[in-house]
Amino acid sequence: MIQRARDGNLSRTDHRGWRLLALLLLGWGLPIGCGGGVVIVIDGELTPESSETTPIPAPLSEGVTIRPVVGSGIPIGSSFPPDIVIPSNDRAWVVTSSPPAGIFRFDLSDEATSPSHFFPFPEEGSGIADGIAPVGEDLLLVTMSGHDALRLFDTSRGAFTAMLDLEAPIEISPPAPDSEGRLVSELEPSFTAGAALVDGFLYVVTSNLVRTGTDPAANPGTVLIFEAKREEDGWRFLPASPPAVVTSGFNPTEITFFSPEFLLVTNTGLLAIEGGESVVLSPGSVDLLSTRQRRIVANFPLGMGGPAFQPLAITPDRRFGFLVSAAYREVYQIDLSVIPEDFEGEEGVRSLAEGVVADHAHPIRVGGGGKGFLPQIAIEPGGRIAFVTDFEGGTLHPIDLGGVPARSFPQSIRITDPVPASGEIGPGPLAFRPGIPHRDFTGPDLFVLTGFPTGFLVPVTTNIEGR
Repeated sequence: MIQRARDGNLSRTDHRGWRLLALLLLGWGLPIGCGGGVVIVIDGELTPESSETTPIPAPLSEGVTIRPVVGSGIPIGSSFPPDIVIPSNDRAWVVTSSPPAGIFRFDLSDEATSPSHFFPFPEEGSGIADGIAPVGEDLLLVTMSGHDALRLFDTSRGAFTAMLDLEAPIEISPPAPDSEGRLVSELEPSFTAGAALVDGFLYVVTSNLVRTGTDPAANPGTVLIFEAKREEDGWRFLPASPPAVVTSGFNPTEITFFSPEFLLVTNTGLLAIEGGESVVLSPGSVDLLSTRQRRIVANFPLGMGGPAFQPLAITPDRRFGFLVSAAYREVYQIDLSVIPEDFEGEEGVRSLAEGVVADHAHPIRVGGGGKGFLPQIAIEPGGRIAFVTDFEGGTLHPIDLGGVPARSFPQSIRITDPVPASGEIGPGPLAFRPGIPHRDFTGPDLFVLTGFPTGFLVPVTTNIEGR
């Protein structure tokens, strides 16, 4: 069991996430210049004339085509914005961690050329924004690292309504090993990485890294659990019983809602940066956290692939979940239908290896595979096609979900210049508008954040047709 400790202190480093890894991969030596035009890459050839008019057939799904059109990016003014969410089809919310730091609102129903509104972070607290998670359409959970905390933002009021400090030390009983094999009985949570609010309980992932860079180390990963009560004067949070659980892998970096009974926790594993590339030092996986038992009950092993830092993309029928890699141009797929209804009477962590469709040993390769950094994958609301961002390639890769395993298109969509480059680089997080284009809204349906030298919100009209 885990209990709150009375005191304790651990050294802190910069926050984890696509921004940190991207800067390390860049090596801080990139010449800056003006961004170039937006074109489509067809079998490695730039063909801007035909790309906007010629439908591209899906490799598996008969009759399904895409005809993507990339629009002009909207400047945000902050480099490497770490996250974007679109809870409703009329507004997008982008969180920024470098000045200006806060939350930008984009009104998607307008032909926007700039953010609609900016909400700066309150002065109290010195954390760096790492991610954002929607709870319905009216509440956003913003995770902060450095000074580890969780901020709550009310979208209907346009106001930050609460801040939960997460730095109180916790005792781990029985002790759990760190990445160097030493047993840890007490730690101070650090590197806040993801959050979910389910049935009155708040779950917050902390990666608990001790060192980053060429010689990384980590304490056991944790998911902090609080009872969350909304009152007239704001929110009240009380440590649950237990107040935290230890993850089965190191460096947990995100938590994804699957059902009221289960949450999915991404264990990226320990990552080093050597020669401008990420090197995976421990296995990655997806933990299954039972909200009834408040413990890790099962695990999908993914091998030494370093699953990346954003939530899983789950198909509309809740059958499959997809992750991308922080170290390779690979997509991983798990079959969520193997999850039983409950784990009552079981102890320990059950392996769900039978539900692993694609892992590091047998991945879904994009862009030819090999080393690389894929920040995120998102699935269009119809469930036919997913799209993956390739940071170093400057591209967006479509994935056909019409077979098992899914398959990457041979074509990719140019979003920015590749790394290294003299222009705008770094496609990162992305999000689809909910709903069906032309029925529920008009205009672009996919929005991609780029990172360096300044952030842009790039609209994409995917023009997916067919069953």
